[in-house]
Amino acid sequence: MKSCKGLLIFIALVGLAPRTHAQDGSGFGFKEIYLSDGILTSNQILGMLGVFNGPASSFVSFPSFFTGGQYLTVKFFKRNRVSLRIAGGFETATGQLSYGNEHGPFNGYDGVSGSYVRSVYTVAGEVAVRYISTPRFTFYGMGGIGASIENMTYNFNSGIPDQAYFYGYSTSLVPTSHYSETHVYPNMQFSPVGLRFGGPLAFYLELGLGYRGLVSGGICYRF
Repeated sequence: MKSCKGLLIFIALVGLAPRTHAQDGSGFGFKEIYLSDGILTSNQILGMLGVFNGPASSFVSFPSFFTGGQYLTVKFFKRNRVSLRIAGGFETATGQLSYGNEHGPFNGYDGVSGSYVRSVYTVAGEVAVRYISTPRFTFYGMGGIGASIENMTYNFNSGIPDQAYFYGYSTSLVPTSHYSETHVYPNMQFSPVGLRFGGPLAFYLELGLGYRGLVSGGICYRF
């Protein structure tokens, strides 16, 4: 949450920054804002593989609900064909915990021993390069690097027997029925294909790999 507050403060400062080279729009300033959603993000893939899920990774089911990578992005610098952006995003997934190889029913729980919530926050700096640009169409590519904070919360059903045996956690978790893990890891995005359609208000689509996803798109507004 601190990283998200820092992003909002940065966006406010960028919006108040003086603009230079006003005739061609180059220099620092509040250039463009983007709202997007993406699918098959690196965070989703890491979650499905259980990379950071600890002893309970083999008991985490495929999410019953998940969002894409939802990002707010601000372009704050432009010169010639190169522009700089900062992005902040969030995604979440929820699903069931099972007994894995034990297969229910087990003491009346039918293989379901609780639920989990996985939340990921990402902040990154990005560079975009324009290949082709007209007043109503832009073909570009972008790359970014940043960091993600993942919080994984396990909510166990009350009275689950031998919880320590199944999950490898302390038996003290049996009465609390709740456990959380937090991980911080580097993240990146490479999208060689970006398409922007429209004037000041436009739709855009990016294809690549990383925290934004295999396919990411949304709306943007150029100031």
